[in-house]
Formats: sequence, C-alpha cells, structure tokens
Amino acid sequence: MIVHCKHHGVTLNMSAAQRFAIALSASLFSFYNVMIFSQMNVLGVYLTQELHFEEASIGFIASWDLIGNVISFIPIGMLIDRYPLRRIVIPLFSLTILATIASSFVTSIWAFSALRFIQGLASAASLLTLMRIGTTLAPHHINKSIGFMIFLALSGGVFGNVVFSAMADHWGWRHALYGTAAIGIVCLLFITYFLHPINSLNSRTIF
Repeated sequence: MIVHCKHHGVTLNMSAAQRFAIALSASLFSFYNVMIFSQMNVLGVYLTQELHFEEASIGFIASWDLIGNVISFIPIGMLIDRYPLRRIVIPLFSLTILATIASSFVTSIWAFSALRFIQGLASAASLLTLMRIGTTLAPHHINKSIGFMIFLALSGGVFGNVVFSAMADHWGWRHALYGTAAIGIVCLLFITYFLHPINSLNSRTIF
C-alpha cells in the first residue's frame, strides 16, 4: 500500500512499511538516549560502592545530561532545519555510544560529567528528530504518530532500569555498559539503513 502524504507542497509516495520503519528509526534514537539517562538510577549505586562517590556527586553527574539538553536544543534544532537528518543523527548517535563505552573506563567525577554532557547533546537531538519525523510523515495524524513514537522512546526508561540492572548483577557495571553500547550499535545500524530513503525524496524541503 502506497501512502500519498503532502507536506510543504511536496507529495511523498511511501509505503506504510517504509513510513513505519522511518518512524521506528526516530523512536530508537530516543529509546537509546532515554535508556542511558535512566541507567543512572542503577549506575549510581555501583559508583558509590566501587568508586566511593558521594550521593551528592551522583546527582551532580546526572545533572550534566540535562545541562547538555538545555543548551543544545536551539542550536541542534537550527542544524536539523539546515541539514539532512542523517548528518545530525548518525554522528551524535555514534558519539553517545562511544561515551557509553568510555564511561566504563573513567574513575573521576568530572570525566563522568563530561560524558553525560555529550549524551545530553544526543538526547536533545533525538527528541527533535522524533518531532520532525512525526510531523513530516503523518501531517494529518500528528498527535497519533508522535504519541506512538514517544511511547516507544520512553519504554527505553523501563528497559534501561530493568535490563541494565540485570546485566550489572551478572556481569558487573562496566560490562553492562558494554552491553548497553552493543544495543546502541544495533539501533544505529537500523537507523543508518532506514533513514537513507528520506534523503532521496527531497532533502531541502523535507529534511
């Protein structure tokens, strides 16, 4: 089934399966970032036990994710308006995966904070990507499409707490971070493949 979607004067001829795959790509980007954000609930316990961080320090580290969010929404939004989504999503997703891996090696509060800040930049981009795709692919069902995508994205919070906790119990928190990065790589591969068809439509007008 081919769906004809008119957006900004341009008609997009896309199958329902292709539209779903693109929406899922945006959801996976947010899913991963919500997942690593929520992991701090579990990770903080191990940092206080093994690295002897104070509880106040855990809150300090976690706050840098939100700081990265706040200061990057507008500049990243401007970049998304100017360039194709692939050029924004793939580098930032790759960067946040590397930050996840690097978190398993660092032992200082400031190093953890810097890595959380980087993840906050990607988190802002993931939300803006979700909103952009949701409004582009389903202009007549914006609330429904965005609601579905947010549902998938926020499930990363549940996944992050439950699965990361299980991995940390069995493998230790450092190896659990490797497992988290592996999940991110799978999501990134999916996004890399399924965001590509968008650019072939009309990157100047759509993305």
